[in-house]
Amino acid sequence: MAFDKKNAMRNAERYLSQGKTRSAINEYKQVVRHDSRDFVTLNILGDLYVKDNDESSAVKCYNAVAEHYSKQGFAAKAIAVYKKINRIRPNIPEINEKLAGLYRERGAYADAKSHYESLAKHYETIGRKGEALEIWKQVAEIDPNNTDVYNNIAESYLREGNKAEAAEAYTLLGKRLENLGRPAAAVDAFQRTLEIDRSNHAAVSGLVSAYASLGRDDDGDALLKELVSEMPQDRDLARLQIENFLRTKRPAEAEAALLKLAEVEPANVDKFLDLAHLYLERGGAESAARVLNVSSDHFLASGNIDDYRDAIQALLETDPDNLESLRLQIGLCTWLRDETAYLDSLKRLAECARNKGSVEDEHFALSQIVMVAPQESAYSSRFRELNEKHGFETESYGESLFDKQFIGRNSSPGLSGPLVGSEVGSDQFSEKISSNGNVNGNGSNGKLTHNHSPSLLPDADAVFPTLSGGQEPHLVTEVLQEDDEDRLVREIDSIRFYVDNGYIDLAQKAVVELRGDFGSRPEIDELETFIADHSGPNDEVVPQQIEETSDHVTFGAKSAAFSLDELRSELGIDDPAEEDASDYDTHYGTAIAYKEMGLLEEAIKEFQNAAVLVDQNDGSRRFYNCANLLGHCFMQIGKPHLAITWYQRALETPQLGVDEKQGLWYEFANACEANGEIEKASDYFERVYAENIDFRDVAQRIERLAVAA
Repeated sequence: MAFDKKNAMRNAERYLSQGKTRSAINEYKQVVRHDSRDFVTLNILGDLYVKDNDESSAVKCYNAVAEHYSKQGFAAKAIAVYKKINRIRPNIPEINEKLAGLYRERGAYADAKSHYESLAKHYETIGRKGEALEIWKQVAEIDPNNTDVYNNIAESYLREGNKAEAAEAYTLLGKRLENLGRPAAAVDAFQRTLEIDRSNHAAVSGLVSAYASLGRDDDGDALLKELVSEMPQDRDLARLQIENFLRTKRPAEAEAALLKLAEVEPANVDKFLDLAHLYLERGGAESAARVLNVSSDHFLASGNIDDYRDAIQALLETDPDNLESLRLQIGLCTWLRDETAYLDSLKRLAECARNKGSVEDEHFALSQIVMVAPQESAYSSRFRELNEKHGFETESYGESLFDKQFIGRNSSPGLSGPLVGSEVGSDQFSEKISSNGNVNGNGSNGKLTHNHSPSLLPDADAVFPTLSGGQEPHLVTEVLQEDDEDRLVREIDSIRFYVDNGYIDLAQKAVVELRGDFGSRPEIDELETFIADHSGPNDEVVPQQIEETSDHVTFGAKSAAFSLDELRSELGIDDPAEEDASDYDTHYGTAIAYKEMGLLEEAIKEFQNAAVLVDQNDGSRRFYNCANLLGHCFMQIGKPHLAITWYQRALETPQLGVDEKQGLWYEFANACEANGEIEKASDYFERVYAENIDFRDVAQRIERLAVAA
């Protein structure tokens, strides 16, 4: 016979009207047994159990009802039912905890605190100190003005011998005291932390801040100096010291410390912007420009250059004639592929350099202008005048940076993507600052020199080997194919201009590259004949193949026939047979030189020789630099499977910064894609995307791989 719920409910009500509680309970029990979701009746049944003095059964009913309301999000109803339990059986730990949580959820912090305190005291009474401390933490979180609770927590942890938790509690106490405007008390709390853990960065930062609030900056300085001296390998402490120098407006000290830190951890380059702005604020435009020059490669390689561009603009607004700022502007325009701004910046540099008597700056600017805009006859005349007056060789100005970046010679869609920002290692940081003069000085040497060139105008192909620099490969193809005939005419006119002005070697090199781009064309054959007719007996014939060009701009570079022995001699590198096999710097420097000459196989060998001489875990970036550059070299010679190996080893470097990891993930994914490992490439591109959605062209790369899959 089917159960009749309505009849059972009528019977229960009749029994209640007759005062027959037990009979009513039996009827209601039948109802909830056949309908487990009738929580209203279950609540009534709990009330009847209380009336019948059956507290245990009542608690079971109430608990089930309260749990249901809580899960459904009816906090007020759940609280009401739990309070029934609390009235008949006070201080049940589980009920106090649930009530505290529900009150906290509703924002009733006073009621929540009351139940948490009751629960904590209960745990303390029965000796469960660990649980009591956790509950006291809850009390502290919901009562921002309560400082005693953290002090009690810290002391309790100390009594238990748990120093790490005690240090955390004292640190939280210090932060709370500082937020409440009690810096003196905060100092005491932070000092208690450092008595337990000298390397607690949060406590160090809080203590320095509290000292500052009390006007005791000297004490903060002394603390940081002492700790950095004790723990010279602790990069976070070094960064705290730099931040303190910046906060207290001491740019020279900040620069010295920042350069030292950047040598081992280039990811701290963000602080160079703060330093540059501080120099500008204090009227040191030259120093600000020097700082941006040192860090320019990293800002360009990061792909997020808005702040860097704003800083250069601020420099030029402060001092429009600053030569270093103009060089930085030229490098930025090269990277942005802004032809108009690039040419305007070159003209501005030429004008300012001439006014200031900086011959090498003017010569460099003019050398680029005559290649980018040969029709500008006034600049061509001035260029020839400088060559004759100062004895410059026609080959000494290098190559057209604009052509290299905009036309995309020596690059192809199949090559690797941008280099990671971390490629600029300690050697390059040291080279840059040494070429700019004393780190504590207020000015730059203001001249272009052969060794200074990489830091003056970052070669966009060195930082970004592909033309696209974040574009999709098909866009590269469009650039290369756009108006080919017009471009051919323009190129031929430029080469004829080189010949007319006596730049035979440049014309020979340019025509080889032109044939590489356009193949066999009558116009090019005629151009070669024209060059041959104007070549003297000492003009060297350039081999009919496209040469690998330097990965970095080198002013005063030799011609294509420049020998490696001459390069070694010029760089001060000993003969390989005589060198010390353990000399990392020699191998690394030689590898860089080979790479800049485009001799990638030789560069790979030297990078490998350097890598085996250092420990991956020695705290420096030497192995990391070798592994990273080996990856790029193998990509450039079309061996992505070997690049993958070296990128993996670079990723194993301890304490990689966020920017470094993202850059390596990107390069690793790029190598995997080139090697046909689409799934793995997608995985690593997505890792980059998850942490930095604006990183280079990662969104487009993911979309393209999804379509390909």
